[in-house]
Amino acid sequence: MRNRIYKIFWFYTQFWLPAEKRRPYTFLMRDIYHRFPLIVITLGSITLYLIGRYTASVSIWWLLISIVVLFTGEVLGHCFWGKKYIEGQQEDPPYLGEDNG
Repeated sequence: MRNRIYKIFWFYTQFWLPAEKRRPYTFLMRDIYHRFPLIVITLGSITLYLIGRYTASVSIWWLLISIVVLFTGEVLGHCFWGKKYIEGQQEDPPYLGEDNG
């Protein structure tokens, strides 16, 4: 059920693309990460820091710690648990909306 809801979500929120070019956001995020890993990790860390900074009293050290933790998690995830990265990966078979199966 959740998989079907996610398919409907990403398919219909990418309305500017032709149906055969639409793909899950997880594939899009992987493409962005593999093109710009340092920028993604840095922006993710800054975002987490700002969330913490404005919801609780957090020092600048938490920003540095979150960068190190995210970077370590990314490296370990790719070394031990990651699947092979395929640029521009599409679902197999491609999802073409509820009307097309």
